[in-house]
Amino acid sequence: LPASLGLDAVVEELSEGGVRFLHDPDDTNVSGGIGTAERLVVCGHLHPRLAIRTPSGASLTERCFVLRGSLLVLPAFGSFTGSHAVEIVDGTRLWAAGPDAVVDVTRMATLAAR
Repeated sequence: LPASLGLDAVVEELSEGGVRFLHDPDDTNVSGGIGTAERLVVCGHLHPRLAIRTPSGASLTERCFVLRGSLLVLPAFGSFTGSHAVEIVDGTRLWAAGPDAVVDVTRMATLAAR
């Protein structure tokens, strides 16, 4: 690792205070990617993006945090990475990550998906 990064190590997985941190929530790490583990699992890699279109034609597209069961997926925090559209399924919680705030959009996304 370049010393200028200020990192001591790069690890595949880290557990701290009952929270498990991973980069990629593949099927061997979290059952089906849905988050059925007994503790919170936080990961990145998927770079979720919320796309909502209302009946009036208005739309919202924004990077987002996604919580399904015990799996919390973080949004991409830079413009270098792509994004993956989130499928709205029962039990999913969503927070849009705008430039100045993080907003709970679970209800709006659920209604728009019907």
